[in-house]
Amino acid sequence: MGNIFTADKNKMDLILHLNSSKLLEISAKFQLYPDQTVSLEEFVEIMETVLAGSAISRNENFVEHLIDLFYRCKKTSSKTLKFDQLTALLIDHEIQQSGSGTHAHVDMRYVESDIKDRTTHNSFIDKIFYFAQIDRVILYEQNMRIVRIYDANTMKLLKDIHCIGVILAIEYC
Repeated sequence: MGNIFTADKNKMDLILHLNSSKLLEISAKFQLYPDQTVSLEEFVEIMETVLAGSAISRNENFVEHLIDLFYRCKKTSSKTLKFDQLTALLIDHEIQQSGSGTHAHVDMRYVESDIKDRTTHNSFIDKIFYFAQIDRVILYEQNMRIVRIYDANTMKLLKDIHCIGVILAIEYC
């Protein structure tokens, strides 16, 4: 079994098939096990179920690639794997790829913006959203019943909307 980070097309295909919807399915299946840890056999079973019907699952070495993935995710000598270990490997893979692909020389810097939110907040900001369709920033604070709408260009408070109940979601229609 080779290194999962090398250019082995079949192993790369396996990683590429683990998109966000597949990861949500895998996470849900991990949660069915005690302590959300799975053995090698359980991992292979989960992955075969989630990736069933995909082109990668028809590869003759599919199970071998799953076993390879299982052992690459494990950083300890335990015989089980946690979902966190799988996602950590995928994140490491993305970092590795970003260092050698089209984004290899992207220089990321923090530049402080002149735009400041000068509004006094009563609690921590729980959620903040940008709605491009209306060019507005919308946020709500932890345990509060007020939705605040800001101009995205200036972060000037435009409007507070008082809600009768706890805010569960915000949607632009």
